[in-house]
Amino acid sequence: MTHNEQSVKGRLPGPRSFYRDDSGDPLRENFYSLLRRSYQSAKRAGKGLEAYFAIVRTLNQFCAQPWVQSTVYPGESAVVQRFLAATGLPINDAQATITRSLAAHACARVFGETLMTLPRNEFAALCAVSGKEHLVTALASGRGVVIAHTHTMLTELFWSWLAFEGIAPGITLWQWTFSKDRSEFADPKIRAIESARELHAAIGLLRAGGLVHALADGQKGLQQVEVPVWNRLRIYRTGFATLAVSAKAAVLSAAVLVRADGRILIKIDAPFDEPPPDRDRTQQTEWLVRQYAERHGKLWAERPGNIPWFHMKLHVTFPELV
Repeated sequence: MTHNEQSVKGRLPGPRSFYRDDSGDPLRENFYSLLRRSYQSAKRAGKGLEAYFAIVRTLNQFCAQPWVQSTVYPGESAVVQRFLAATGLPINDAQATITRSLAAHACARVFGETLMTLPRNEFAALCAVSGKEHLVTALASGRGVVIAHTHTMLTELFWSWLAFEGIAPGITLWQWTFSKDRSEFADPKIRAIESARELHAAIGLLRAGGLVHALADGQKGLQQVEVPVWNRLRIYRTGFATLAVSAKAAVLSAAVLVRADGRILIKIDAPFDEPPPDRDRTQQTEWLVRQYAERHGKLWAERPGNIPWFHMKLHVTFPELV
């Protein structure tokens, strides 16, 4: 492992995303390995980014083929089709959305680890950031900031960007689970102790003006709010909002998105509206959760190709709106 890889690995919030796990399909994985080797060869020749964009174009063309969708990605293509049919997202071209979804996941599988070890100049050439001013202004206020992230295939690149910007990464909720095995995570006593420690540290950091992250569309946590989103009564956990209300912190939302050409957009949205001060803590918490749910639904409508398959499958399990 190079020094650069070690430094990047150390600043990430957790391990490799399961969205980039081995598919279990030898044909698919061999294809991905061939593309990685091609990229590495070009990188040694000083043409890494050129090869990256060429491979992304190849993946787009490959994933657009009907025979590829039906033989290489039959299950995943069906997941996207079911999701689009069940949610009623305002999609003009469902076939194009399937292609984008397959290509985005393939790009993450091929390049996920590589993108997190890029040097600063290549990272800057590949990744654009919108809304940086929202985070800078919020941190400058000194009141603490909670970032409500949305799961995508390359979420960890947000922490790579923070490191390049010299912004302290803060605490990520449920970060304690990254170093535990499955049995420890399932142990109620360990969960209670570690969660309490993490929440205590997070509130302290926010009150000191620091940064706390939460994957706000995740399903970890006990307290929840049900919100109608795209034809389902979807569950949202309240952890990020509870912290923000307790510490009187600002809340921003963020997502890392893969564009069709392979370029990355790190999108930071404007701060949430403040909860009405005359409402109790439970009502203020729900106020923030519902704002996140609205932004979450809007992001899905605008960028359906970036929705992880896991979340597509999860969403259709929630109760259908009558």
